[in-house]
Order: sequence, then structure tokens, then C-alpha cells
Amino acid sequence: MIKELEFYSDGYKLKGNLYLPEDYNEEETLPLIILCHGFAGVKELLLPNYALKFIEKGYAAFTFDYRGFGDSEGPLGQIIPEEQVRDIRNAITFISSQTEINCQKIGLWGTSLGGANALITSAVDDRVKALSVQITFGDGERNNTYNLSEEDKDKRKAALNKSLLTATVKNKVMKLPLKKILSDPQSKKFFEEYSPLFPEALKTKIPFITTKHIDEWKPENYFDRIKIPVLVVGATNDMVNSPKESQEIFNKLSTEKKKLLMIHSTHYDIYIDKDLDMVSCEQLKWYEENL
Repeated sequence: MIKELEFYSDGYKLKGNLYLPEDYNEEETLPLIILCHGFAGVKELLLPNYALKFIEKGYAAFTFDYRGFGDSEGPLGQIIPEEQVRDIRNAITFISSQTEINCQKIGLWGTSLGGANALITSAVDDRVKALSVQITFGDGERNNTYNLSEEDKDKRKAALNKSLLTATVKNKVMKLPLKKILSDPQSKKFFEEYSPLFPEALKTKIPFITTKHIDEWKPENYFDRIKIPVLVVGATNDMVNSPKESQEIFNKLSTEKKKLLMIHSTHYDIYIDKDLDMVSCEQLKWYEENL
């Protein structure tokens, strides 16, 4: 059962889908898992695979489009992580008011950039009681520059600063297709497979300066404020977000209850088939123990 819902975040109308078990009894309230999608994602892309796994075990699941993406209002293609965290927190406020939800049992789930956003949300919002993140990062700049020489890092930084200067002085914002920003072989294959299914979402152009916003996004600076149980899932063959980042996150988290799961997968295979089955099973165990 899926309910189409809408709420507001900083004046923008955002759209979401509430997934409920088929045998849901209107007299009961359910523990909830809020799913936060990744870089330039939309609620219908990949996330339903996990949402359906969660409702099979009696949870409600909520997916939504950040401002500027999918069916939500906002500047098209604009990714500012701080704003996305506000969208997540407003989603928590909204969905907690729904009669189907037990607002004392809210878990957060984040993937890729959504995982970084979920980490910071969990540090600043005590309504979140348990967290699972996957294929994400603790320091955006470190993650984005692992394989670059110092010379290439300097060239990259100069290009980003030039783009920022042009935007502020001339009000000209360079935008790039997603496949130009995510250009690794795994992303290339993903775009080839999914672009025919989600043509509008995957042809969205993203401001080049977004890369600078991601570089400056450093969830690990908030880790001392995360007090809830955290499950970290990494993929050993991830070409988008380095598997080293999952280890970094786990090592630096100060919460008393944490767990690291590294699986032999890629950035996109984690959403399908046996990897989906294995990861969602471990995440469900985590929520069952901690919600």
C-alpha cells in the first residue's frame, strides 16, 4: 500500500510516498524508516527496492524527493547538502504527524550522499532513534580526491574556485549533465540501464559548483554528537564512494553501539538481487534491535 503525500520545507512543496504493509490495521501505529536518496536521485529510483523489504517486516517506510528533484518544488538540479538536511528534518516533522506512525520509533536510512545527510541529521535531531547508512562518506573532499595527484587536486580546486567566482560576479552558473559529474565505469553503466526508465530524472543538469558543496560536506565533524546506534554498510568494489570511507566512518564514530558491514558489491549492485537481500536483511535486524 502506497500513500502519496506532500509537505513543505522552507516554503517548497515536497512530494513523498508512504509505504505501508498490505495487512496494515488502521488501529495500530508502526515503527517508521525514512529513506534518504543519494546524489540527484528521486524517490521512485532504487529506493522502492528497500522500502518494499522494510514493509514486508511490518515497518512503515517513507521516501521523498528533495527540493529541486522529482516531483518536488525548488531550483531544478540544485544540490546544497545543508538544505537537504533541512528537508529530511521537515520530513520527520511531517511524517510524525501521520496517524499510521509511531513517532517514538523513527529510524533513518541513507544511501550515498543521502547517507552523509542522514549522519548529520542524526547528530542534530534527537527524534531519530536508529540509523543505517550505506556506500557513503565521512569527508567529501577526501572521498572525491583519493586517486588524484597533488597537482591534479590543485587544478581541480582552481577550476571550482573559478566557477564560484563566475557565479558570484556574473551570475552565470555552469551546469553539467549527470554523466559528466559521475563519469566512473559503474555510473556509466547505471545511466545506460536506467536512463530509458527515468529519462527526466537522469537528464537533469547539475551546477558544477555542486562539487565544491560536496567537498565541504564533512559528516565526521559531527560524529561526537551522534549517540544512537549506527550501522555502516560499505561496498568493496564501489567506484563512486571509496570503501575506505565506510571504514573511516566506523572508526571515527563515538557512539557506543555501532557496526560495520563490508560486502562484495558495487555502488549500484547494492540495490538489486542478492546484495539487496543481504543488506536489507542486516538493516532490518539492526532496526529490530534498536527501534
